[in-house]
Amino acid sequence: MRIQWETAVVTETVGEHLSLNCLQEVRVRLGNGETTAALHDLTVGTPLWPGDGVLLNTTAVRLGLGTGGVHFVHAKLGRLDKSFDGPDVPVKWEPEMLRSSGPQEGHIMKLRYTSLQRAVLSVEEPSSPHHALFAESRTLDGMPVLIGELHSMLPAAVCWLRELAREVGTSAPRIAYVMTDGGALPLAISGHVRRLRELGWLAGTVTYGHAYGGDIEAVNKYTALLAARHVLEADIAIVCMGPGIVGTGTPYGFSGIEAGELVGAARALGGAPVAMARISFADPRP
Repeated sequence: MRIQWETAVVTETVGEHLSLNCLQEVRVRLGNGETTAALHDLTVGTPLWPGDGVLLNTTAVRLGLGTGGVHFVHAKLGRLDKSFDGPDVPVKWEPEMLRSSGPQEGHIMKLRYTSLQRAVLSVEEPSSPHHALFAESRTLDGMPVLIGELHSMLPAAVCWLRELAREVGTSAPRIAYVMTDGGALPLAISGHVRRLRELGWLAGTVTYGHAYGGDIEAVNKYTALLAARHVLEADIAIVCMGPGIVGTGTPYGFSGIEAGELVGAARALGGAPVAMARISFADPRP
């Protein structure tokens, strides 16, 4: 196991996606002179400015990965290049824009036993306003649960459901997105979710396991599905991992295999699981 660390200087701030858990995109100059993009999670640090020094986790890029191939800011090192305009003293950051599922008295840890572990208000815990809902037996009341193995299936499924409703002359269904921890862990990484929320096409989002940043946080797949139905009042849930998938070219060494477990979970809870097959007849591969 290894992590590759490199230092760099911020040269430009590209954007702050404040509407979705404060993800900041910056351009950085590495020690070899290379200029490239990096992502900074503002839930664990103050905003970056041109001239700031940063410690980067460059492991995925150096491995040439197709997914996850971006540098991530691990720590801000202070002001290294004062030729850029920017404050010499760190700006106090008040994350008013952060979305949350309620008051910040949660006690459930995600990314447990790492330097980035954080407490979230999980929908099931006693301090949650929804605790009583999970203290008794519940079902999904027959709710359809669309299950995919790739994050890119999310916008395709949402668009198809809305078009289907238009064709039959009914109102668009309330759709909840449930993100697993089989891919990216922060929901803020997803450009698909960001756009679907801007369009108003999602009733809400749920992140479970060690995935985080949803409107609702949940401990596992079962309570996440129940939260989609009974807290977000969804007509339909779409469940798939965040961006990035692990494959090894072996029958079972594939993170998308979680789709089978999700079919079982939806069925056990009285839902109607629908597995979205990964099929493209235009793809020449067998």
